[in-house]
Amino acid sequence: MRDGVAEEYNYAKNTPELLQAHLNATGGKYITRFPPEPNGYLHIGHAKAMNFNFGQARLAQELGFGGETIMRFDDTNPEAEKQEYIDSILASVAFLGNKPVKTTYSSDYFQELYDLAVQLIKSGHAYVCHQTKEQVKASRDALRQAHISHLETIPPEAMSPWRDTSVEENLAKFEKMRTGQACPPRPPHSRKSVDCYMTRGLGCSTTRGRRFCG
Repeated sequence: MRDGVAEEYNYAKNTPELLQAHLNATGGKYITRFPPEPNGYLHIGHAKAMNFNFGQARLAQELGFGGETIMRFDDTNPEAEKQEYIDSILASVAFLGNKPVKTTYSSDYFQELYDLAVQLIKSGHAYVCHQTKEQVKASRDALRQAHISHLETIPPEAMSPWRDTSVEENLAKFEKMRTGQACPPRPPHSRKSVDCYMTRGLGCSTTRGRRFCG
């Protein structure tokens, strides 16, 4: 638990039940992943991350704990991704002597992630927010300062003005995001429209031809 953070705001804390569930699922095995986005070729920085992730699992395996690494492609931006990059990344991983236990894609979990988002909204733990990039930064700065100052409550300036929107309104807004109605169509090369689409819309087609929402 982070010092100075009240119990109800320590959102990163794992309960004993969650820790036990994780142990049951992994059997105590060290499981890492290497998750590049297939929007280009790997460079030396990727090699460092690759070595750490595969290396930690390999070390755990050698020490008798068990270890494996999952190859995970973050294929959520089809405008920049190609099968050519996926093939090249897999070849680079193998060239450096690494063998993932399996290869997965973020797009495989779109429906599950959407269902979980709806569940969070219904339980009152998520909401649709329309803050601009500048407003989000200001909120994060205020929250960071609150942690530094060890405040026991979150200051108003760190809270989104949309956090108290009703569940029904949030579900209606989220459905519009899913169907691409949250923002007007994007003119070519329009940064303003891109910002709107990314923060208030949900575009999820993928390199491999699957389409979840428009």
